[in-house]
Formats: sequence, structure tokens, C-alpha cells
Amino acid sequence: MGIFHIIAVALGLSADSFAVATTEGILLKTSKRSHSLRVAVVFGICQGAMPLLGWHTGTLIYGYIQPFGNLAACLLLSFIGAKMIFDAVFGNDKSPSRHSLGLKLWVLGVAVSLDAFAVGVSMAMMEILVWVPALLIGLVTAITSIIGVRLGDRIGHKIGGKAELAGGMVLILIGMSFLLNIR
Repeated sequence: MGIFHIIAVALGLSADSFAVATTEGILLKTSKRSHSLRVAVVFGICQGAMPLLGWHTGTLIYGYIQPFGNLAACLLLSFIGAKMIFDAVFGNDKSPSRHSLGLKLWVLGVAVSLDAFAVGVSMAMMEILVWVPALLIGLVTAITSIIGVRLGDRIGHKIGGKAELAGGMVLILIGMSFLLNIR
């Protein structure tokens, strides 16, 4: 697998992370570089680690879990999206971005990285060494996530109070795309 193929795979895998990072940016009340860096690090680690996990363990269990991967991603993203919509409608204001810290950010990172697990399994089956692709996938995802947060921050300031409602809808749509396998 050449470098251009690896980068193409990395860009494809990072698309969902970019969309969720954009949603994160929309939810920001104030622009903070530390927030975009945190999202980039979490999403980059998740996307980079999943091919490694797929390589090492996926060949043993992939046939059993593959049918449920898209459903798991759909449920995780839809649940978080529905909670965002609920909070927007019923006014549960806690922080600048309600799900951007801690465990919920990691759940988002894992949810948008599940397809990278399958990529790792595929690489194992094709006997491709996984370390360089995993590193590039994580790096590309981190870069696109920073761009997404910053783009979302600009969009969020323009749409104001409807940002969380829109963000929740976007996460649900991304979740449904996993379920319907439209990406």
C-alpha cells in the first residue's frame, strides 16, 4: 500500500471525525485553541488506535462483530445527538460545550473510529504492516478535526442559540448514515 493510498484511506476515515469536530466547534461559546487541540488529540488517538486494534484482535473476532459495528456507531452518535437536542430544547446549560470534555468526547471519538477497526483487519488480511498507516490515519484525523472545530466555531457564532440543536441533528444524521451505510 503506497503513501497516496494510505492518505486517501486516512482522509476517508477522517470525514466522520471532521463532521463531529465541526459540531463541536459549533457548540463553543468562546473560541479556544485548547478545545480544538483536545478534540484533535482524542479523535486522532481513536482513529490511529483502531487500525492497530483491528490488526491485532480483529482477525479473531471480526466475523462476529462486523454486523454490529454500524449499529453501535449509529446508537452512540444518535444518543449523544438526541441528548444535545433535549438540552437545547429544555435548557440544560452546563458548560461551553456540554459533551466536549472527558468521557463523552472519548465516546464520540470511538464512535466515529469504528470503521478504522475494519481497515486494520483488512490490512492484516492483506499482510500490510499497520504502524505507518495507523500513524498517518491518526495524524490526518487530528488535522481535519482542528479544521472542523475552527470551521464549526465560525458557523456557531453566526447561528447563535440554535447551534446545539443543529449539532444534535448533525450527529443523528451521521449516526443514521452509519446504520444505512451511506458515507
